[in-house]
This record gives sequence, structure tokens and C-alpha cells, in this order.
Amino acid sequence: MNTKEKLREEILKKLGQLERQCPDMTSLLRGLGIKVGESLRPSPNEASYVYLLLCICKKGREVQAAYKCARIKFHPDRASKTDISKQVEAEEKFKFISQMKDKLCSTSWR
Repeated sequence: MNTKEKLREEILKKLGQLERQCPDMTSLLRGLGIKVGESLRPSPNEASYVYLLLCICKKGREVQAAYKCARIKFHPDRASKTDISKQVEAEEKFKFISQMKDKLCSTSWR
């Protein structure tokens, strides 16, 4: 097994652990170090239906923006061409983010 395959195996192990720990796209992106908007929870006296809908819409836009930032940050073409570990890490994280979007996000989000 060459160096690149060993690195890929280590990264995939870490990403597998992250996948098991994260129930939604927001926590997954945060686990990868991507900032996602503040948690939007209404106070008890603001818990009206309209307010909750506005929070959900805003949260969805923030997650979409964070997802786009993650795709840019981990795009393989943007990784260092001289550092093989960074290149492999970017490739695997890029694939992982795309797979998790398909798995965790509803069709209405796309």
C-alpha cells in the first residue's frame, strides 16, 4: 500500500466517524470546520407558526451558503499540488460533502 492509499484510508476513517456523529448537514459542516449561521431557536413567547417558518427558511439559506463554502474550500483543484496529504484530504472531503448532501438533505433543498 503506497503513501497516498494510507492517507486516504486514515481520512476515510475520520470522515466515517464524523458521519456517525452528525445527524444533519449543519452539524456535519461544523464538524468539518465550516461556519454555519447561529442556531435559530425562537423564545417561548415568539414561537408562532410564521416565526418558525421564517427561522426554517433562514436556516436553510445559511446551510446552503455554508455547503457552497465547503465545496469551494475542499475542491481538489484548490488543494496544494505539492503536499500529497492535503490533496488527498481535499479529494475525500469533497466527495464526502457531496454524498452527505444527497443523504441528509431533502429534494426541496436542492
